[in-house]
Amino acid sequence: REAYNNLGITYAAAGKPVRAIFFFKKAIQLKRDYIDAYCNLGYAYKIIGSLDRSIEVSKAAIQMNPASYKAYCNLGYVYLEKGDEDKAIRFFKNAISIRKEYYEPHYSLGNLYIKKNNYPEALYEYREALKYGLDNADIYSKLGFAYIKNKRFKDAEAAFRHSLSLNNIQLEPHTNLGNLYSMFGYFDLAIEEYSQALEIEPGNKGIISNIEKVKREKARSGIKN
Repeated sequence: REAYNNLGITYAAAGKPVRAIFFFKKAIQLKRDYIDAYCNLGYAYKIIGSLDRSIEVSKAAIQMNPASYKAYCNLGYVYLEKGDEDKAIRFFKNAISIRKEYYEPHYSLGNLYIKKNNYPEALYEYREALKYGLDNADIYSKLGFAYIKNKRFKDAEAAFRHSLSLNNIQLEPHTNLGNLYSMFGYFDLAIEEYSQALEIEPGNKGIISNIEKVKREKARSGIKN
């Protein structure tokens, strides 16, 4: 059964979820309470868009083992995809209550709280995701945005700078730094960040408009440089 489950994982990682489903089912046939295979099967169903089947399989895993972290995560992802944000939040919180030290549900909750304009909770969850091992440019960019919304501007600047140190070819950190510098009258710094964003996405009308707006504000301010 482990061999079938491992084959399923291999096919899922290779972008072949339908083949993966076949092997997860084979593993479950050999062991009806094979929780890991149920969780993997639920995730594979999500990948192919069979959301109701994913819910069914994930809930079956929870019935067999109420401490099934993976199953709760699966349900969080599925309900997020179905547009039911409140249920997604509930299931991600369930996952965290079982294994707080995994970053995935914290990161997902951070994104959900941003969508719901709950910026203090978003900031908390992003910081938890960092604490438990998520360390990439994207999380620092989103952390910076959450800091802005919580009026922690120096922390926001530091987060955006760190994000760009990990990956300089990103639109959002440059744009958000431009917004931040513009807000405090650092017009040349703002123009520099917007210009770098424009190099990444040439012709972006929003960025071009921001540059023109900052130039007008600088001219009105009388600042020479």
